[in-house]
Amino acid sequence: MKKILLLDWSFEWRFYILDALKELNVDVYVVLPELRDQTEYFQKIFIIENLYENPKSHFDEINNIVRSNDIDAIYTSEDELIMLSSLIMEENNLLEINSSLVNICMDKFLLRKNLENKGVEMPLYQELTTIEELEAFLSINTDYPFILKPLDGNFSDGTVKINNKNEIIKAWKESAKSLINSPSQSKKLIIEEFLGEDNSVISCEVLIQNKQIFLVGLTKETFSMYKSKDNIEKFKYDFIEVPANISPKIKKLIYQHVISIIQVLNLNNMTLHVEYKIKNNIPYLIEVNPRMAGGLIPYLYKRSLGIDLSLLSIKIALNIPINNKDLKYNKEEFTIIKFINHSYNGVINHISTDYYVPDNELLRLTMSEGDEYNQGEVFGIGYYIFDFNNDNEKNKKIETMMNNLKLEIVNKDDK
Repeated sequence: MKKILLLDWSFEWRFYILDALKELNVDVYVVLPELRDQTEYFQKIFIIENLYENPKSHFDEINNIVRSNDIDAIYTSEDELIMLSSLIMEENNLLEINSSLVNICMDKFLLRKNLENKGVEMPLYQELTTIEELEAFLSINTDYPFILKPLDGNFSDGTVKINNKNEIIKAWKESAKSLINSPSQSKKLIIEEFLGEDNSVISCEVLIQNKQIFLVGLTKETFSMYKSKDNIEKFKYDFIEVPANISPKIKKLIYQHVISIIQVLNLNNMTLHVEYKIKNNIPYLIEVNPRMAGGLIPYLYKRSLGIDLSLLSIKIALNIPINNKDLKYNKEEFTIIKFINHSYNGVINHISTDYYVPDNELLRLTMSEGDEYNQGEVFGIGYYIFDFNNDNEKNKKIETMMNNLKLEIVNKDDK
């Protein structure tokens, strides 16, 4: 029986990974930053309390775990731990993978430099280490707005919109806050042109195994805007839809681009989540994440199309061949997750719902009375998942659910 080591895992947000591991019938070991979500299915749990503080510093400790337990594969879906995972896999020849290529994918600036003049459309961009560099860039490029974000951030953490020169200082301070949690500890930001008011991103879910490229499908992630305390515009998740309902022409262009990126970078034996913005019917590359799509996206794929992204991604890590049956759609439905947000921050004084949830829908409130809510929380106050056939049905379901949600948030100082 093969052995796999998970670098962090949570039943709350990663339940589908455990389901896939059970189906593959492997022995599972796990490294956690704290003891939580304990399950009898794990062979052994290793606690590294400061796992996310400079993850590469834990190389020797985790490498010893791999060797002393004869681990066959390492798996993580956490951005902060991807580089560490690839380095240990490379050190132990667990999978034919190049950690330097993983690093290029994680670094938005390096990624763009490696893809320049390769036929891949990208927004205007520049790497930044100081606010003076930002001011110099905006003194030359004045076609506002622009997007400022960490070089390797995730879940829109630290992503802000700069609408004019008066927002430069505040925007820098707001975005730079997120560098504390930077996956690579790079301490750098990137500025790029704003690609239109349609606050949605189309991502392509891709598998690469032994140079074979499997294009699984397209996901649509939609954001809404909110303002920070300093009146700077930031992004928060609103919807995620699977599959993305876009034109065949754009779908074809994205697939062509993704194949080009993989070939130019010579990527192999990994799962990719490649994000695009669409402007004037042209897809512009935003980022390449060398991991499976995060959050509940894998669950949406299994529910909507019958494709188990988790199982396929873990098969790659274990070097188990992917077959045509794995990639065949056995369903064809639209599935959406609607995140429940609020228009201002505060303490939840009351939260309840009278909405009757049918067996084929899922409504979950992730926060409770007394919890402090801040706009930009990755999963909001909760989420609502359901299937739909058209936009009218989708909008009606959301309206009905929201009308039956009772939510009262009060100012923290008034509580």
